[in-house]
Amino acid sequence: MKVFFKHVTIFLCGFFILSTCLSCASFSEAKRKKREKWIFDNYLLEAQSFTNRRKYLSAIKTLKEMKQKCPDKEKVMTNYLIGYNYYELKTYKVAKKYLDSVFFLFRELGSDEERAENEKFTVLATLLLEKIDHAENVFDPYEVKPEIEKMREKKIKPAF
Repeated sequence: MKVFFKHVTIFLCGFFILSTCLSCASFSEAKRKKREKWIFDNYLLEAQSFTNRRKYLSAIKTLKEMKQKCPDKEKVMTNYLIGYNYYELKTYKVAKKYLDSVFFLFRELGSDEERAENEKFTVLATLLLEKIDHAENVFDPYEVKPEIEKMREKKIKPAF
């Protein structure tokens, strides 16, 4: 009798685990199908959520997916946001690439209304690029070279 209950318990546990896995798979499939119907704002909200939770790689993935699905919408903002997330990851070389593209895309904007709406991203990109330059210089051993040259010019007098 004990063996019977043991086998029934194992069977029920296995059935529960299997049904959970199948429901997860169907949930994942449903989520994927729902995501196919997403519009620009859905991607933007999810990317912002990831950024707020410091999940920068997930935010970048979402933003790149958004950029692919809506290539003509808010290019300046999208590139700034991708650059910002790379900045937070301290991947400065890639961040610079996206932040520099903000200025190029801004120059391509046609109307004054679009320029006024996107000007804030050029200001923010400039600030981030300055922070990147400063962060890179902090680790640059040649930053102290001008200081060394100034010290060489001064003559040190003996104390005695």
